[in-house]
Amino acid sequence: AFHNSDERFDPPKCHSNTRSAVLTKIMKWIKREEDLEACIMWMHGPAGAGKSAIAQTIAEMCDEEMLLLASFFFSRNDPSRSSVKPLIATIAYQITLNLPDIRNNILGAIDRDPLIFSKSLAVQVKCLIVAPLQQLAEGGFFKEPTCPRLIIIDGLDECSDPKVQQNIVDVLANAQRQHQLPLIFLISSRPDQHISLAFSTGVLPSVTVRMALDESYRPEEDIRLFLTDKFQEIKSTHRLRSYIPPNWPLPAVLDQLVGKSSGQFIYASTVIHY
Repeated sequence: AFHNSDERFDPPKCHSNTRSAVLTKIMKWIKREEDLEACIMWMHGPAGAGKSAIAQTIAEMCDEEMLLLASFFFSRNDPSRSSVKPLIATIAYQITLNLPDIRNNILGAIDRDPLIFSKSLAVQVKCLIVAPLQQLAEGGFFKEPTCPRLIIIDGLDECSDPKVQQNIVDVLANAQRQHQLPLIFLISSRPDQHISLAFSTGVLPSVTVRMALDESYRPEEDIRLFLTDKFQEIKSTHRLRSYIPPNWPLPAVLDQLVGKSSGQFIYASTVIHY
């Protein structure tokens, strides 16, 4: 489930020079330059809007800048990543790697309760994330905006149970409210009704900033750039490239493909694969 896991080899990520406005907005929030009151950013959009590609790109950027604390990429097509069961264990494991000073705190919690991973999500978060981090937080570690604090949860809607999807965001928001977690969470999903409802009730509206992957971020321009670059790549590398006309595809065809994409990168990507 990690962003750099071999199981996710060649994961989708943003094409060069695309989604710049979206990435800039997210990075400003991560670096605590905007929306300081929000500990959760909910990035939502329909299937094919590029949510996982953006999450992957942000994970790589933040990993390089040492801002990433943990990541978990759900997948409905992988039984080991379509369930909530490994979520907190996976996050806690990554925390021990990125914050070795609290490694013993997390391992101690597991030693004291070997069945901790069979407990409720709220109990796991409290014992394996909240309590171990409190000492560092009280020492002022997280006061620096450049410290690793970001946890990415991608594809929330691909977790198998809708009720569990709601529970995940509720537990994280309540942990923040009760314990003032020094963490921030980037959560991406489709805007399914039950998820939208979860982000609109309880404490979540007060701690969440929303990012809708809609036309306000002008995806058509990015899709046009993606298609142009990929068609040029085909003309340069295809084994029958000597037979491809230099003006292929015609501008009208490119316009048609951009229009048919309707802002969905998955359409453009499928065209290029074909």
